[in-house]
Parts: sequence; C-alpha cells; structure tokens
Amino acid sequence: MNVVVPDVKGVDWPSSRIVQLLKGEEEASAVESWTLLNAAIPSIRAKEPEQTPKQYGCSSWREVIHKSQLFEIRKTKSAGENGTLVWYRSKPMRFPDESARTGWENVAISTKKTPSTHNS
Repeated sequence: MNVVVPDVKGVDWPSSRIVQLLKGEEEASAVESWTLLNAAIPSIRAKEPEQTPKQYGCSSWREVIHKSQLFEIRKTKSAGENGTLVWYRSKPMRFPDESARTGWENVAISTKKTPSTHNS
C-alpha cells in the first residue's frame, strides 16, 4: 500500500485518510450519533497503523479532530473513574452563505394541469 504523507501545513482535512477513517468509525460504532474516541482509535490502528496524528502535524487524536474542524466534541465523566470520555461526531453540512445554495430550495412545483392550446 502506498501512503502519501500530507503537507502538514496545508492538510486537506476533508479528503485526508485520517478523517475518512474517523468517519468510518462513526458509521460503524456511533451511539445516538456520537462515537467514543477511545474505541475508534484502536480500531483505526488495527486497520491502518501508519495513520497517526503525527503524520498530520498533531500530537493527539483530539488535536486531529480539533484542527480538522469537521467534528463536534463532547466530553463526559467516565463512570467509576476520574477520567473523561471524549465523544465525537461529524458536524452537519452547512452553507456558508445563501449564494452557495443550489437554488432548488425555494422552487415551488405546481401540480395543476394547464390547459393546452390547440389551433383549430
């Protein structure tokens, strides 16, 4: 397998392999749309151990999630421990402004039949 090491200064986060893997874990193991980061990491490492935060100029998986700006983070206290559980999910798609919309959102479709004109 050929691995392309991204330019860490200008990472194309949406198409980066590490983000694709995080999103894959979301699809596989999300609970009420949230994925436990500490469960996703070992699964990603088992599939593609060469994909590490350091490859993208980050010191941790949380930093990848933060720098990519593609995910929301939720922290909860873990039961029976003093630790914190980190959950993530993809941010919903948003249009930066109205000009980015396709134009189809406000199109009303008429179901009325119009009379045809016939030349007699």
